Amino acid sequence: CQRLIETGCSPRVPVLGFDVLKQHLKPFTVDRAAQQTGISADSIEQLVAALQKAPNAAVYGRVGTTLQRFGTLTSFLLDVVNLLTGNLDQPGGVMFPQQAFHTPSSGKREVAYARYCSRVSRYPEVLGQMPVACLAEEIETPGEGQIRALVTVAGNPLVSNPEPQRLAKALKQLEFSLAIDIYLNETSSTADVVLPGTSPFEDVHYDSFLGAMTYRNTARYSPALIKPADGQPDEWQLMLHLAYLVSHAKPANEQAFAEFEDQIMADMAQAYGAADVWVEDKTLHGVERVLDMGIRMGPWGDQYRGGEGLSLQALRNNPNSIDMGAIEPRLQEVITHPHGCIDLAPEVLMAEFSRLAVEPHTGLRLVGRRNIQTNNSWLHNLPLLSVGPDRAVLEMHPRDAEERQICDGSRVRIKSSAGELQVKVKLSSDLMPGTVVLPHGFSAEHNPHQQVARSGVNSNILAKAEDVDLPSATAALNGIEVNVTPAV
Repeated sequence: CQRLIETGCSPRVPVLGFDVLKQHLKPFTVDRAAQQTGISADSIEQLVAALQKAPNAAVYGRVGTTLQRFGTLTSFLLDVVNLLTGNLDQPGGVMFPQQAFHTPSSGKREVAYARYCSRVSRYPEVLGQMPVACLAEEIETPGEGQIRALVTVAGNPLVSNPEPQRLAKALKQLEFSLAIDIYLNETSSTADVVLPGTSPFEDVHYDSFLGAMTYRNTARYSPALIKPADGQPDEWQLMLHLAYLVSHAKPANEQAFAEFEDQIMADMAQAYGAADVWVEDKTLHGVERVLDMGIRMGPWGDQYRGGEGLSLQALRNNPNSIDMGAIEPRLQEVITHPHGCIDLAPEVLMAEFSRLAVEPHTGLRLVGRRNIQTNNSWLHNLPLLSVGPDRAVLEMHPRDAEERQICDGSRVRIKSSAGELQVKVKLSSDLMPGTVVLPHGFSAEHNPHQQVARSGVNSNILAKAEDVDLPSATAALNGIEVNVTPAV
């Protein structure tokens, strides 16, 4: 960003705080970046020149750039690069697809942030959510607001959280825990009650999350392929029953459940501003009712006024998806600030530059990775995918291995400030020196309640709960400083 500004790049859309951002970027020169990253200054200059010369370009990052101590700042600066090169909200660059399904909050509202904080570490709320990095301390620490019960849905925090050993001890202090899952995993096997979830083949599906990342505006709906077993509720029914139980302190009978669902739909219609036009489709139930309302009140919906607008039935009639056309520039629609400008100097992000300036960069840095046979941990219980080489190995550059007298295929000891583990090493010159890679999603803990086709060491044992990206309090599960030595 700093080099782009030096060469004369500036925003071509309305912004605020550009001069403030420039001041914060000044210390981060090309030479400094080269020293920190190991990428030569010439290579960085060539990249800057290529971005400026390209008629269209998009700079993009995901888990590798976000699950670390400066994830929010990195994501912000990626957008700044696209902004400075004229590629933000432009064809061929980074654009904003439209979703056929809209929630009542899809309009121009200020982003919810830091309306309240966690009790112990004072981490900020983000979009109504609190970070799991503080879950253990919120259970451990007595006082008003102490977490005394936990509900997990298709999750396994005893593997996916930082410091899982600490969290395991904390979960034993809970007065009650409930898990909803299709597997008995490390977390669900410790719960007081386990309720079975439905498989992906038993659920209806609408591409909401990934549908917001498409290169064209599309919508697709898939009905359930098979019905749940007799007596097995759909997940939407299960969640509504739990919501009723929490709000009414008693279980719902059949009539009460139906009235509760109807009231939720009426509240949604009110939130959409559709209370006067909403016509209930009696053939729809549960999540399909929600989908139908969100699609009909979306940008291509019929707004309950007839005509040719989209509805859930239209998607059913087109099982291979409906293409609503190319993505169009719509930056002003997605900016939520009342002043209508992009804020390039929010205080919470400008404060991150000072923290970044003193960030130590010594030793080896551990990052995670996915592989196609495990996909985090979702596929670990499938025996057909358990064949082939061991995936839970540490990849290391030969130069780093030679300096530490480590041989390919030997076992090594990885130690961080949070914990340590042992694993087999695989040398690879595809890596940058100074970086080691350990696939995430594995757990070496023996769980007698489950059959795991693939097992391995849990990289999150090496992550400290206190190491977070401060603006979001997202756990830093990448970029962990570690020592790697031959196993004794």
